[in-house]
Amino acid sequence: MARDYPSTHKDVSLQVVPETHTRPNPEIAPFLRVAAPALAGLAALLLLITSANVANLLMARAASRGREVALRAALGARRGRIAVTSSSGRTEPHYGPMA
Repeated sequence: MARDYPSTHKDVSLQVVPETHTRPNPEIAPFLRVAAPALAGLAALLLLITSANVANLLMARAASRGREVALRAALGARRGRIAVTSSSGRTEPHYGPMA
């Protein structure tokens, strides 16, 4: 690369090192054996809490729209129109381009 693009790659270099030099320091290895699974567990817990929060918000929205869906069905709206209106977050049908 430096030969083909000398103006942009003049200070770029590559050094090959043995794999044994890339391993963690033996003094830190026991800490990493404990810390890595702990951090993975915290990430999984955070994902679980976030998923539960989103599910709770979606259920609350669906429960609050119960009367609206019943009214639309009573007025003769088809299932597809009710589903599209409910999933889009709009309370009124929209027939033109999105604004």
